[in-house]
Amino acid sequence: MEELKIANAQPREAARQKATQNAAEILLEIRSKHGISQARLAEISGRKQSYISRVESRQQNISLATLQEIVDAVGGNLVVKVEL
Repeated sequence: MEELKIANAQPREAARQKATQNAAEILLEIRSKHGISQARLAEISGRKQSYISRVESRQQNISLATLQEIVDAVGGNLVVKVEL
């Protein structure tokens, strides 16, 4: 049983890192397209600038719900797509 936990740890960590990277790229794209600062995005979305900074620098995980709220705040449409 312990071996299974260890074997699954690497794929889980890789998935977290990929999700964190994707979220960072989305926030950076939002700011780039709207020409706004981290502080302005934070103000619009009801978050702290330090939170936006941590997500963009891949130091902070973000939930899908929070990402959706931020995208909604700038009038965007979050699309989650799975390719198999």
